Amino acid sequence: MDVPQVGDIEIRLLLDKMTRRGWTLYEWGHSSGSEPEVRGAAFFWDDGAADVVLVRRTGAVAYRTPPCRDVFVPEFVTEWDSGVPVHALRAALTWDEYGKERVQRPLVTPPPGCALPPAFRHGLTESVRTPNNPNLVIRPAMRTPHRH
Repeated sequence: MDVPQVGDIEIRLLLDKMTRRGWTLYEWGHSSGSEPEVRGAAFFWDDGAADVVLVRRTGAVAYRTPPCRDVFVPEFVTEWDSGVPVHALRAALTWDEYGKERVQRPLVTPPPGCALPPAFRHGLTESVRTPNNPNLVIRPAMRTPHRH
């Protein structure tokens, strides 16, 4: 018998809240009928910066990255939080609007965990749910929106 993850229902509720606020949800590493290996959420600001949350079975990380080639493999971050999934999701939802932060943080090298493993990022498919499409759809893996 599978034991549900601690906070799994709350994780789903927070991810649903993020979708309603304009975040795009992702899932990677599905095997027939199982939970994904990684759930993600990304909010893309107009200038290409992004807030990202990666939820794994062993914990979660939330981070803000300035414009970059791939927000799931950031070169730098300006803000991050990690720990249990519910904590990281809540933290990301409380961050100030990008560019209007009360405290300006320097660009730093991402701490461990601030990247999606390459095996998932370059996989054949990913599941995506966008604010305009509430149904989870499977599509070929693609890069995140890149704005110049």
